[in-house]
Amino acid sequence: MKTSVKLAAAALIASLLSQTADASTLRRVVSANTSTRVGFFHVMTNMGAGCQQPARPTMLIEKAPLHGGVSFRWTHHSGDQIRNGCKGVTVGGWDVVYTPARGYHGPDAFRIGAQYDQYLVGGGASYSSDAFVLLVK
Repeated sequence: MKTSVKLAAAALIASLLSQTADASTLRRVVSANTSTRVGFFHVMTNMGAGCQQPARPTMLIEKAPLHGGVSFRWTHHSGDQIRNGCKGVTVGGWDVVYTPARGYHGPDAFRIGAQYDQYLVGGGASYSSDAFVLLVK
């Protein structure tokens, strides 16, 4: 297959996937001395593809926060809350949870990444990442 056809196919697949965490910087204010859900990462095909959800993405911490920790918790949310969402569909995904160091107040930042398979057209994988800039109060 020619490179241009492969690139066009990859672009089509990318356009069919909808996710809340798409290569961006998310800014949040969080409370000191408590764990806070700062994001939700899922991979979901769009409504035209039947609102199907591929397997769980593999989550990675690309850059750890300097003043706390990051963890991921598998959970479910209503598809009504998702951009291009699938109304009435329950969506599984990873909550991104930040826990500041005990007693810390001030700025912190980290970057996460997610690797996921593209099941729509015979395999392949994609990778997305997001940066988080936090103010711990």
